[in-house]
Amino acid sequence: MSADAVPATQSVQLTVNGQPHTVEVRYVDDMLVDFLRDELGLVDVKIGCREGACGACAVLVDGVAVTSCLVYLARADGTEIATASHLLEQPLGERIGAAFVENRAMQCGYCTPGMVVCAYGYLAVLPSADTSDRAALADAFRGHLCRCTGYTRILDAVSEVAQNSHRDATD
Repeated sequence: MSADAVPATQSVQLTVNGQPHTVEVRYVDDMLVDFLRDELGLVDVKIGCREGACGACAVLVDGVAVTSCLVYLARADGTEIATASHLLEQPLGERIGAAFVENRAMQCGYCTPGMVVCAYGYLAVLPSADTSDRAALADAFRGHLCRCTGYTRILDAVSEVAQNSHRDATD
């Protein structure tokens, strides 16, 4: 195959925080995290490790929490992406944000957007999840690192939202 037969760019269409975007992917290793931060200015998507180990760059892709540093931009074609700033404007996100504040589930705040995304993804799928099994709940956050909180207050906040969701559903 000749070099001129390979397109120099690939057009990708995706929706970010409810807004449609078309972007020209110039390099095969262009990553979603860089597009979100550098092109769209969404600084709630943090860059921590670039290896998928810290969770600071977590976003929802079609409703599933993923680390955006591991998603090639070309692979995001046709997807719907939501960041923490957008999720916190939704009813479930408002409850998560309030629970984080009430439980003092943050200190330096660097990991908080990724934790909010993870909590949202978890609770959206399992809104009245039994959070009494702390090991199972902690397992949902295993891809997130927090050096400040020790996770207890984060898990308390998510448990509170789940319990209130369960109570609201049964009332």
